[in-house]
Amino acid sequence: MKGCCEGTALTNAVVVNIPSDTPLVPFNFSAIGTSAHELFHQWNMKYVFPKSPSGAYLLSEGFTNYFAVASLVRAKMIPERSFARFMSIYRNKLKKNPKYKDSTYSKIQTGFATNDDELVDLAYTKGPFVAILMDIALKEDTEGKSSITSWFQTLSKEFGGKRGYTIKDLRRLTIEVSGRTNGKAVRMFDSAFIGGKRLPLGALFVRLGISCKTLKSCTLKPLSQKDEKIRSRLFSAEL
Repeated sequence: MKGCCEGTALTNAVVVNIPSDTPLVPFNFSAIGTSAHELFHQWNMKYVFPKSPSGAYLLSEGFTNYFAVASLVRAKMIPERSFARFMSIYRNKLKKNPKYKDSTYSKIQTGFATNDDELVDLAYTKGPFVAILMDIALKEDTEGKSSITSWFQTLSKEFGGKRGYTIKDLRRLTIEVSGRTNGKAVRMFDSAFIGGKRLPLGALFVRLGISCKTLKSCTLKPLSQKDEKIRSRLFSAEL
């Protein structure tokens, strides 16, 4: 039996491997985080799904990683600084991945078809940052009225339990939710979701006031009241 923790989302069930000798107290992030990830798959893989059988892995796995951790913040199961630590860990993973420098959507898709571990990992590690960057862009386009949460709600309303979506649908919905045909959100979608350029993570960490001297000592610097509200809503996936 493999160590903690791996999971699978089935049509009407979630299976998470938590060996009997796994300590759950104090809070076991691996066990609870995996459970949250698989539970979210009930939403974005069993209820909302892509038209192509090859999937849309940057969304289905990467955005799921974002929402899974954010949901734990929102439920007050982990503090905001734990979300910052999650971001720091994933930034380090991206830096170490030799294929990150050209991680286009199409290449990540191909990685799953060819069992390329480095490309597969990018869906999980790049995806959360794409969700975060799109959240900020949507907020800026709409003066805070829309976010990645409302983008996903719109996706669910149109495609939930119905026909599958395409990559063109995802881009169209980005424009619809932002209300701008050439706004920051759709430009971020084109460069970060579809494109393969390195993400502006240094600027993102500065903007969110995240400082991590080590992976175990991440702190959140004080920001203006407005920016702290944006950070808090981002970390907990709130509108």
